[in-house]
Amino acid sequence: MTNLINRSRENRTICVCCVRALGRIGAPQARDILRSMLVSAGSDQVMAAAASTALARIGDTEAVPLFVTAICVAVATISRRQIAHSLGIILDHGEPSYRLISAADMDRDGIVVKMIKEAGKESTAARSAARHAIQSYTSGDFNGTISHLVQLSALQPKPEDGAFWRSVASLDAQVPLELVLVAVAVLADD
Repeated sequence: MTNLINRSRENRTICVCCVRALGRIGAPQARDILRSMLVSAGSDQVMAAAASTALARIGDTEAVPLFVTAICVAVATISRRQIAHSLGIILDHGEPSYRLISAADMDRDGIVVKMIKEAGKESTAARSAARHAIQSYTSGDFNGTISHLVQLSALQPKPEDGAFWRSVASLDAQVPLELVLVAVAVLADD
């Protein structure tokens, strides 16, 4: 199958079908080719969605940094949402990620604020980081929101989410809303 994908890169339809099939089969030996398809998808929202879904089905936790980057470079909102949902699944926070990603704007904003407040109730430092994260979020400063969420995550470390927080902390890109939503879900989900 991976040979077929390599040979069919110029025929997008066949390539997308192969990527989806690899995800459905759950072929862990296809990780490298699927990672490469996610990274090279660029503005191709169908390929980005297919590759991210396939990697999520395989459970490729080592691809977390690639997902974070892919969300940041995806042009289409629908593509960012699909990649974010797949990232939530890989991080074992699929349900809360999906709930935030699929919520209507006003409902979502209220849920996000509530989740950040809840995550920041443990200490004075956590409350301060949560307050700043909420201020950044409500003003549309998603880079600032991520920065404060990273600070908040350091105050209540969960080793299983370390790769995600390291990837997010090292970002040197414009942070889209969808990545913030996954970060909130990861932070707030027990």
